[in-house]
Amino acid sequence: MYGRNKINKSKAIFLALLLASLLLLTSCTSLLQVDVVSEEALQRAIEAGIISQVEARPDREFRGQLAQVVYGDIITEPQNVRIMFDTSQFRELHFTREEVRLTEIFVSLDQEVSEGDVLAIGEFDTRELEEELEILRLSIELVEQGMERDRRQHQDLLARMRADRDLMTDDAPRRTQDERIGRQELLMERDISQQESRLEVYQEQLDELYELLEGDKIIAPFDGVIVTMRDVGRSGTVVNNEDIIIRMLDPTRMQFVATDHIGLVRMGDVFPAVISRNDFEFDIQVVSDPITTDTREEVYTFVLQPVDREGFWRSFHEYEIPYSELRTVSITGSPIRHEIYNVLTIPVEAIHDYDQAVYVLVYEDGEIRRRFIDVGFRDEENVQVLSGLEEGQWVVR
Repeated sequence: MYGRNKINKSKAIFLALLLASLLLLTSCTSLLQVDVVSEEALQRAIEAGIISQVEARPDREFRGQLAQVVYGDIITEPQNVRIMFDTSQFRELHFTREEVRLTEIFVSLDQEVSEGDVLAIGEFDTRELEEELEILRLSIELVEQGMERDRRQHQDLLARMRADRDLMTDDAPRRTQDERIGRQELLMERDISQQESRLEVYQEQLDELYELLEGDKIIAPFDGVIVTMRDVGRSGTVVNNEDIIIRMLDPTRMQFVATDHIGLVRMGDVFPAVISRNDFEFDIQVVSDPITTDTREEVYTFVLQPVDREGFWRSFHEYEIPYSELRTVSITGSPIRHEIYNVLTIPVEAIHDYDQAVYVLVYEDGEIRRRFIDVGFRDEENVQVLSGLEEGQWVVR
């Protein structure tokens, strides 16, 4: 038992050293370059039992966990995939105030609404708002009084300046006075304009406060449908700004998701799907690259959309499926069964993910090299090699 633990410990140490060596080398080189691990590291791998050396072979070829790049077939087994509506497309709507007393919800499930529609309203303590209103009204009154006073002063000054000009007989002094009058008129216009702009801002704030006094409102942010509503009981229930009151959906932007093995579906694939409860059949297409959810289990999420979106919604309404059932509806898809023959292949366990790339450990000339490759379809055992390797090369599984 002690010997076995020692071997396992040696393997772990080697793997850590090997990974550190690879990371150190790749920190200074492009992902497209080849990183080399020394002969000494290879020998440590053999001693740790990660790679086994076959004795009495003049070419010093290695076996054990080495696999050869060969021509073979990739055949995926047909199986169904479960498709669900992407609930992240729902817009969750709340009240903005920390606490309100729900007055009324004006919509119902599956109702179509337009952007700007008032969906719900709640009451709240308005004492602070009323204080703000009083201060704002006073500010408006003071600005109006000041503007009227300044206007009179400007007009009186201009009247005196014009009277002085009319008493002048020489052309030069009259022209100078006309210029002074013109500058004073500009000063008056600027002063009055600034105060009018301030009044406009105050008036907008006043209108907003009056609107708030009517209650905290939930407004439809886009054209769509109501898919869920909070059961708040009787009118007057107190809710806060973290409570989801309504969820909306824009049918023109809806999409589905499927979570399954990377090799089952690919971006661009089109395959049949069915909502079995209604016997509703339609074609669906994979519209995104896979998003990794658990690399250890090779489980990925794919985004899908109906090929004929308008036709999908027509049939959706014909089958009288409520919008509110979208988040629970289960769809069965039948992805394409991929069959490709006579292509370069390596075992699935030989490939490693690195960010958005894939690499293998290649054994060549007594050394292990990390090489980034392009892969295609895969089945349970093998993966197609698109570029980066040639027939007859050896990779570490």
